[in-house]
Amino acid sequence: MSQKSTKHIAQIIIVICIICVVSSMLFIYFERARAMAKDAKKKTEMSQMFTLMQFYYVGENKSPINPRGQEWCVINDHYDGKKCMQEIVRDGYIEAIVQSPDARPYLYHSDDQKFLIASQMSRPLKLQDQCEFSDDPRVWCKVFYKE
Repeated sequence: MSQKSTKHIAQIIIVICIICVVSSMLFIYFERARAMAKDAKKKTEMSQMFTLMQFYYVGENKSPINPRGQEWCVINDHYDGKKCMQEIVRDGYIEAIVQSPDARPYLYHSDDQKFLIASQMSRPLKLQDQCEFSDDPRVWCKVFYKE
C-alpha cells in the first residue's frame, strides 16, 4: 500500500469523525429544541384550561370537583368512577380536555382557598417560574385564589 492511499484513508477517517461530532451536536441541539417546544405547548394548553376553569368558577360559583379530595388528580383520569375535571366538559365549557404532549400529565388540585393546574416541564425552571406549591424545580403551575 502506498503512502498516498494511506494518507487518503486517514483524511477520510478524519472527515467521518468530524461529521460524527457535528451530527451529535446537532442531535443534542434539536432534542433540546423539541423539549422546549413541548414545554411551550404545555404552558399554552394549561393556560387555556386555566381560563376555562376560571369561566367555570364564575359561571357555576364553584371550582371543579377534585375526586381525590386534597390530593392532586391527573386531569382526565378516573377516580372511583369520577373523572378529574369532568365538569368542564360535561357542562359545555370545552368539548374535550387535551392530553399532555409527553409522559408528564396535567394535574389539578383544589381546596377551600384556591385551585390550580400544574405539570412537570422537561428541565428546571427559573426560580420565579417554579410552582410555589411544589418542591420540584421543574413544575410549572397556574393558581386561582378564591376570593
